[in-house]
Amino acid sequence: MERQTNPYLCMGLARLIGGILFLAISMPIFYWLKSSNHLAIDYILDIQNIGWPAYKVLGIAFIAGFVGMVIGQGIGASIKIYDDDVASRITIYWHYTINGLIIWLLGANAFLSLSMGYNKELIKLFYFTGGQNFGYWSLLFGALAGFLTVIAMGIGGRKMRYGYSEHSGLFWVKVVPYIVAFLISYIHFQLYDLPGYLVLLNGFIFPHILIFVSAYMWKRDMRMRGLYF
Repeated sequence: MERQTNPYLCMGLARLIGGILFLAISMPIFYWLKSSNHLAIDYILDIQNIGWPAYKVLGIAFIAGFVGMVIGQGIGASIKIYDDDVASRITIYWHYTINGLIIWLLGANAFLSLSMGYNKELIKLFYFTGGQNFGYWSLLFGALAGFLTVIAMGIGGRKMRYGYSEHSGLFWVKVVPYIVAFLISYIHFQLYDLPGYLVLLNGFIFPHILIFVSAYMWKRDMRMRGLYF
């Protein structure tokens, strides 16, 4: 059976609007429930000792956000984008930014655990003495790294395929993503005095995973538009 496609669908836009509504709905509900139940953020983040009140807060906030995300994606999918290149660029920007955020968050926290010898008590103490901001910074720096990477890779032309312009030079595609990753890794990790070798590890690994995952997702979403590459 042939897969149905929509020549005006831009999944990048649909996912973007869905993501915005997820945060716009889930976060206020989360903080309202946390406050009304008199729960400290440290208690909610304490995975090993988390209790039913925290599960309830997280569950309700997530379900409400998920409903908002579905509605948002429906709204985004209903918006017609006639230009294939515009749809391609929006989708690429979305995937590089959101994947950068997720990959950086996972990688930075993994490297943080590595620097502490995977000592659970030490890691827990770090997060409960102000280290929770490390996660917030990871989200910010990850999104920034992903966005700057795709901006750099798109320099030189209007049409973009897999995350880079058809006319981008070798420097912008093969060198700049690593420069971006190394610089942002240095800034982020220096805030918490993490070892220099972690900067090198994160700066080298991040672009590899980011480009591979984002290119695959872009290709998948463009197929839903009826375009095959």
